[in-house]
Amino acid sequence: MISVVDDKPVSIVYRKEPNRYLIGKRYELELARKLYKLGFAVIRAPASGRKAKRIPYPDIVAIKKRNILVISVKYRSTLGTIYISEDELRKMINFANRSDGIMIVAVKVKELGDWRVVQLSNTCNIEKVILTVDMIRNAKRLEDWLRESKLV
Repeated sequence: MISVVDDKPVSIVYRKEPNRYLIGKRYELELARKLYKLGFAVIRAPASGRKAKRIPYPDIVAIKKRNILVISVKYRSTLGTIYISEDELRKMINFANRSDGIMIVAVKVKELGDWRVVQLSNTCNIEKVILTVDMIRNAKRLEDWLRESKLV
């Protein structure tokens, strides 16, 4: 935007706070690209957490050789506890059971630098999932988890 002060044009830059949706989208796309490069067919659900009321679906679905990953993506700039709500968990369980998929939470923490994976049980009957700092820190790196799961 350009404004005029004392008959001289002055540029005024408005700095917006980062939009949480756009930050989440950025990291969902980063993970989707990474999985694609590892040989997965990948679908990102652009409205998974927004107004997706009628048909529940996760952030990302990745498929390779009949193995289906149902993925919730979480990003944090600093290491801290992550909560997965009952609603999000219910949607993931529903999708995973219908697709016979493997439920995982992919976590990227800026200070850890790489993607970490926490696998959830499709039969979990809990109100919410809490990923503690130690759970995240000790979680397997994405590539290691995929290798151990024989998916790459």
